[in-house]
Amino acid sequence: MEMKSVLSIQSVHDNAQNVNQIINFAQVNKLHLDLVILAPLVRPYVNVDGVIMNDITFAENKNLSEKSHALKKQIIKAGDRQGISMSVAVEIADTALFDRILERYANCSDCLVISHSLMMQNDLVKRSFVDILKDNSCPAILLVGEGPIFQDLTNVMIAWDGGVAAATAIRDAIPILQQARNISLVCVDPSPDETGDIPGDDMAHYLVRHKIDVTVELIPSAGQSVAQALFQKAKDMDADLIIMGGYGRSRLREWILGGTTSDTLSSASCSVFMAHG
Repeated sequence: MEMKSVLSIQSVHDNAQNVNQIINFAQVNKLHLDLVILAPLVRPYVNVDGVIMNDITFAENKNLSEKSHALKKQIIKAGDRQGISMSVAVEIADTALFDRILERYANCSDCLVISHSLMMQNDLVKRSFVDILKDNSCPAILLVGEGPIFQDLTNVMIAWDGGVAAATAIRDAIPILQQARNISLVCVDPSPDETGDIPGDDMAHYLVRHKIDVTVELIPSAGQSVAQALFQKAKDMDADLIIMGGYGRSRLREWILGGTTSDTLSSASCSVFMAHG
């Protein structure tokens, strides 16, 4: 399915200038942008005398509402200057409810788009990105720099490990891949049990049926993490975009042991399209 509508999120405590990267991405790719401003409610707290400070909490939350709507106006103006189709919503709620709230938006979007630099600066945005990627069918793009222009993709790298998450990402990205000039299907330290007798051959044949020609490349990790090996390969081939699965293992195992997805979130040096199988 061709991408038409994307979702992005912003914390109320972030500067309106931080969203310009997302607006520019939507503009050059002719996408509608739904942007959600997340404003975590201030919970009542108790002072040293055991008194619940409701008045202070009410004042702080009133200020939060005013700040949220002022940010909304600034973002709408920025979108108007770029001439994009855009809607901006403010969600003021307890932090624990944001995953349920964002699920509604993600269900009506083709893709979540987040700036890598913003995500690394804001834990709320990062947690929301991870929750949507893990718990919804909505794929995600982690933007590094200006991000990809889908109609002008020169080099795209697919990270293939034979897993469900990677296969889901590839299927979701087919309309993007069909516009790219050069595509490399990269397997790091491939195992025949995971990628078939001829690593990458089965997925390459699948893509050919969609009129997508790929070059299969098998590379060693050479003592690096899988993410490091992938990003080095992406750098070597001057990739515009990486297609990969996100959180292919269980959530508990991923959080405890880390993994390629965790490494990618922290060290991305190229825009990444991700999906969770």
